[in-house]
Amino acid sequence: MNGRHLGVVAGVLFVPAWFLTAAHTSGELIGGRSAGWQAFLFAISPLFGNDVAEGLLLRSWMITSALSNALLVFTLGLVVWRPAAVHRILAGSLAAATVLNAYWIVLPSMRTDLRVGYYLWLAAFVVGTGAAWVTTRERADVGARA
Repeated sequence: MNGRHLGVVAGVLFVPAWFLTAAHTSGELIGGRSAGWQAFLFAISPLFGNDVAEGLLLRSWMITSALSNALLVFTLGLVVWRPAAVHRILAGSLAAATVLNAYWIVLPSMRTDLRVGYYLWLAAFVVGTGAAWVTTRERADVGARA
């Protein structure tokens, strides 16, 4: 499978993740069932003064996790429509974002509350990272043959 195909697969995983249940909590963090877009609003809420998490490190991580969605969308756009523009730095950045977003699994207050939307969302990051790396390899192979 080439990078472009993997990019499409990542997009197919990413879109429904925004509408499916990402977390189901007792109400302490999000307030019951929350779709992916609601989880995004929760994660980005410290930017708007909501004190949903204690500590600067946790608030910074939440905001970075939320903003990483833009990195994924940007990368997938390049992979599908402008593969020559995908570089290792971008692929590495997306890999780092994937690791950062996997942290929700080990966060004690969220571990048992994560649902299918979260796992689809994380899978989109994993596949998107793969698409970016494959695209950089394809570009390198074309350059080596030239």
